[in-house]
Amino acid sequence: MLWPPIHEGTPLSATVAPRRSGGRSALVVEDDPGVRGMIAGMLEDEGLAVDAAPNGAVALSCAAAHWPDVLVMDMGVPAPGGARLVAALRASFGKVPPIVLVTADGEAARKARQIGAVRHLRKPFDMDDLLGAVRESLATT
Repeated sequence: MLWPPIHEGTPLSATVAPRRSGGRSALVVEDDPGVRGMIAGMLEDEGLAVDAAPNGAVALSCAAAHWPDVLVMDMGVPAPGGARLVAALRASFGKVPPIVLVTADGEAARKARQIGAVRHLRKPFDMDDLLGAVRESLATT
């Protein structure tokens, strides 16, 4: 079973993974539960502590509880999504973690520049490419 188990409508405490002391962490923001679980599981297999959020509001709560070393974000997540989520992180915390952007449309490069993403991938993407992008992003922190 993947941790955290994501069930829409569950309390935030059920979506926040426990932290490993001294370990690196990621926040996965993806509205598709299957994709979110797959990305979270892969990053956990790599030794990262992972929080996973189905929307921007939960992502902001997760970031407040455990600041991530890298943010893997679907540009199309709701409430708030995309650039509004990044702006909310910056306004709330005065900073934004390195961002790996994933998006299904043909505007990935433009959207990545817009939000200051370190890397971007267009869906569907190869999981090895995503892992490489996360590793590269972690190397900058």
